[in-house]
Amino acid sequence: MGSWKIEVEGHGIHHNGRPDDAEVMAAVFVGELRAKGHKVGRADFTLTGGTTDLVASAPEVESRDYPVVGQTEHGQRVLGKEHVAQPAFPA
Repeated sequence: MGSWKIEVEGHGIHHNGRPDDAEVMAAVFVGELRAKGHKVGRADFTLTGGTTDLVASAPEVESRDYPVVGQTEHGQRVLGKEHVAQPAFPA
């Protein structure tokens, strides 16, 4: 486990109030990261006309349907059994 950063540049629809707008999709992704136990310190959607704080606009997402980091077979091989993560949310 460690720090990471994701940067994406693109061109497409945004700020139309649609579920397929880029900033809406990005905020959902941030919500999914947070629901699975990742700490997201900052996530911005930047345009010439301003910036949207994706952390503040990220929806609440249930994480029970997904394994927590370290619970998968791959995670156990990488982390070692002594570092397997405990579930972030009660079942």
